[in-house]
Amino acid sequence: MDITVIVPLFNEEESLQELYSWIERVMKQNSFSFQVLFVDDGSTDGSALAVLADECAYTCTYCSACARTDQSTLSGIAHR
Repeated sequence: MDITVIVPLFNEEESLQELYSWIERVMKQNSFSFQVLFVDDGSTDGSALAVLADECAYTCTYCSACARTDQSTLSGIAHR
């Protein structure tokens, strides 16, 4: 694994698929192996459910931090 991209989520349900597609495109163009770690930051819109249901259409990892963005990022680092 070359790169782990940690993405704190707060009510991002509508943009998850587009975000993941962009990350995937950039990583593949540069021949990186990668994983994306979505960290919920207390979303109320279904972002967490979208990741858990694989609505991003790709392999995604989810962990619940329910904290502020900086703490979510640190939680993601600890989780990976």
